[in-house]
Amino acid sequence: MFRFLNYQRDPHNKGRRVFYYREPAEAEDMKRMLQLHQIAFLELIDPKNPEVSYLSVDLKDFDQASELNSRVLAKYSRKFIPDRTTRTVLMVIFICGFLLSVVGYIIHLTK
Repeated sequence: MFRFLNYQRDPHNKGRRVFYYREPAEAEDMKRMLQLHQIAFLELIDPKNPEVSYLSVDLKDFDQASELNSRVLAKYSRKFIPDRTTRTVLMVIFICGFLLSVVGYIIHLTK
């Protein structure tokens, strides 16, 4: 559910980092950005999970690739709570709880 980081150390080569993408469009965009910035990468395939794309970059290019990765993730960002009704209901509950706590605090101060 939470995707704070989409990279990890390459288990086979400690001098590389692997970026992974669950959406094919994200992976294609990252490949295009890496080629545009002339960063060498390897495309890895996991037979257990073929729908996930893995792109391995050398550790010396990791900082620049990480910046490109951030741009790609920002381009394809998704809302934390995608359903509008659920978001609205949660906001109403939060606002009501906040207002009740403020009213309770004010009543407590006046006694």
